Amino acid sequence: MQTVHIGKKGEEVSIQFGYDERLVEVAKSFSKRRFDPESKEWMVPLYLYKDVVREFEAQTCVVVVDKDIERYLLEGKEFEMEATEVFIRKVGNDYVVSFDYDPNLVREVKALDDRKFDPDTKGWFIPIRDEIKTLREVISRLQLTGCQIRLHEDLQSYLKS
Repeated sequence: MQTVHIGKKGEEVSIQFGYDERLVEVAKSFSKRRFDPESKEWMVPLYLYKDVVREFEAQTCVVVVDKDIERYLLEGKEFEMEATEVFIRKVGNDYVVSFDYDPNLVREVKALDDRKFDPDTKGWFIPIRDEIKTLREVISRLQLTGCQIRLHEDLQSYLKS
């Protein structure tokens, strides 16, 4: 049985375990995760600490939680999620939506009709049918994730009307 060590490092949760493909997939499932090759640990934002503990316990691992994380769990402390910033601009006949990878945002963008991802610009291109209606639809869909939306200055006037 695999042992997983979960601790607190600064404003992040550190996750350490011996190599196991199944556990690597679990670590990769967290948004804003990163792997530190030097310390051989996965790092995720602190607000995900309850999810980290729950997901690794569900893998029938022995989960060893350090005293800082254990204290947060016992006290029921919550950490605020850092809202992902989304930038929307107009390029030709499309709105282009850009953000750091967030699986929830990707899911919401994929729910929009005819969207296409451009790997070169790392932006989602959404065809404009009716400028204001399409922009409102995009914003409304993205707001479901609690993200912070920033509009290019050329678009800000659309919403004032």
